[in-house]
Amino acid sequence: MPDIEFDPLVQFPEIGAIRSAVRAGAWEPVASYVDEWRVDDPQRASLAAWTVVETDGAEALLTAQPRTQLTRTLAAALRIQEAWQIRGSGRASTVSDEQWVGFRAKLVAAERELMELAAIDPRDGLVAYLRLTSGRGLGLGLSEAQRRYARLAAICPDYISAQMAHLQTLAPKWSGSTELMFEFARTAVKEGRPGSSAGRLVALAHLEHWLDLGDEGGSYVEREEVQQELVAAADASVFHPAYEPGLRWITDHSYFACLHAIGGRHDLTRRHFEALGPVADLDAWSYFADPRAEHDADRARALTEGARA
Repeated sequence: MPDIEFDPLVQFPEIGAIRSAVRAGAWEPVASYVDEWRVDDPQRASLAAWTVVETDGAEALLTAQPRTQLTRTLAAALRIQEAWQIRGSGRASTVSDEQWVGFRAKLVAAERELMELAAIDPRDGLVAYLRLTSGRGLGLGLSEAQRRYARLAAICPDYISAQMAHLQTLAPKWSGSTELMFEFARTAVKEGRPGSSAGRLVALAHLEHWLDLGDEGGSYVEREEVQQELVAAADASVFHPAYEPGLRWITDHSYFACLHAIGGRHDLTRRHFEALGPVADLDAWSYFADPRAEHDADRARALTEGARA
């Protein structure tokens, strides 16, 4: 099996340049890229923002800059990233009291900053997106989440990072329910732009429900109606003639590949791995104890057994 590249920034050198600039302590390249994308391409801006805050040296770089809309936004993103590092990715029952205190303190700081920034520029899509995540972590409730998402969608439709964040809020583990989660995913595909990444939301909804079902999850994903809904979502998304890959294609295909693999449909998994070639996004497999091992096993089965299906 060839080596698989899991670092998305290798595929998108303009984003990788931001990581290099942060490491070098160079602010101007960061500001130039992110400021431009905040207006023209909020999806790219959100990937750039997370790249900044996840790179060593981000705190020092941001602290050294004047307090502007951009530096304050990135500082809030850094507080959110730190909050989730404190909390961890497990279910609420696995989080200690001390972790909850630290988690909330970081999110409160981010939320205060973002509220002020939203008042200054209500059409800043990056700020609106970050408020989805801070609001979810602070447990502000379903009605507030719906209000925030509606405001963002009016500014930036088909914003897949925001849609993924909102679907998490609608999941039972946060403020919503299975019904709300699936309704949102299916409506996004139905009403979204042809060839958008919204099909990935259907895969995420099934992945969340698979996790909720525990030992019964495997048989659920194996159901023909589930697999066919995934096929239809992919046909409306990554396999649609109007699909424009951009920064999204690796993650899009990876989610479909993961769900088809869980359902044992190696033939359907194969077409996504063939589209991916030597790259993948392990985020889709992050629900497993060993994401890399699970991905590798799924890929091997798809490329061997899938060819015989």
